[in-house]
Amino acid sequence: MATPNRWLSGRHAAALLGLYLLLHLLLEQPAEALHLVALNAATADVALAWLDGIGVHLVREGSLVMHAGGFVTEVHQSCTALLPAALLLAAIALHPARSAPRLAGMLLGLVLVTLLNQCRLVGVIWVGVQAPALFPLVHDGLAPAALVALTLGYGLAWARWARRTDNLPGGCSVEG
Repeated sequence: MATPNRWLSGRHAAALLGLYLLLHLLLEQPAEALHLVALNAATADVALAWLDGIGVHLVREGSLVMHAGGFVTEVHQSCTALLPAALLLAAIALHPARSAPRLAGMLLGLVLVTLLNQCRLVGVIWVGVQAPALFPLVHDGLAPAALVALTLGYGLAWARWARRTDNLPGGCSVEG
């Protein structure tokens, strides 16, 4: 088993990259084939409720989100938290920490990534409505980069915490 200082070994990084590529390809399939229509709709509906709360009124028809001003976008499975959450959970699962800190990290990470992703989606749609010319930049670059950075930051902070937890006097070793 890897030591805490070598948590993200080349093998682990390769496994995470492979998982990313597999999930990315899988999530390009139609939502109906993946049985993700309900998840996509729920993700869009929460975003629309948050936006409605700040006075930006949109409607959803199927996977399309529309604003009276002409902005239209599609919310599909790559807009959900599935991919970043799966990668974070896999990275934490690969960590040599004890089971309890790993489980806590996974549960908190799942909640955090879901909230961060929802904020990302709300922000992207808001930009699409308010400044459509900036939509491609925010949708394709800034918002995904922010989600990756914040998710990575959480993972690294959790790993540091888990390492300290495992090294407490009288605590279990990382191999236990």
